[in-house]
Parts: sequence; structure tokens; C-alpha cells
Amino acid sequence: MGTRRLRGLLLRLAYHRKFALVSGAACLVGAFWLAANDYSWEGSFSSGFGMIIGATGMALVFMALSGRQSDWEE
Repeated sequence: MGTRRLRGLLLRLAYHRKFALVSGAACLVGAFWLAANDYSWEGSFSSGFGMIIGATGMALVFMALSGRQSDWEE
């Protein structure tokens, strides 16, 4: 999958409020699960991955709750 297609898919997901809320909540649950539990296979990669997934989840939930806003004000 090309980067342009992936970007378009992510933008369509973020602009659809219900999908953004559900997928953002799922990302946040996964990130909190990684942060709360201590696994033997954890390392710096899984910690960084958890932070990225958590930040993406927060952004999607924020986008779902705030809605689409214009780029400028007239």
C-alpha cells in the first residue's frame, strides 16, 4: 500500500466520527494495557510503540469529540 493511499485511509477514518472514536479508544486501551502490565518480552521498541499508539488514539478521540473544523476564519 502506498503512502498516499495510507494517508487517505487515515484521513477518512479520522473524519468519520464514530470510527474515529472506536478506533481511538481501542488504541488507547492497547497503549494503557502495555503501560500497566509488565511482560518479559518488553523492551524499548514496545515502549515506544505504546507511546505512538497512545498518542494516535488520543488524537483520534479528540478529533471525534471536537468534530471537523475549518482551516481558517473569515
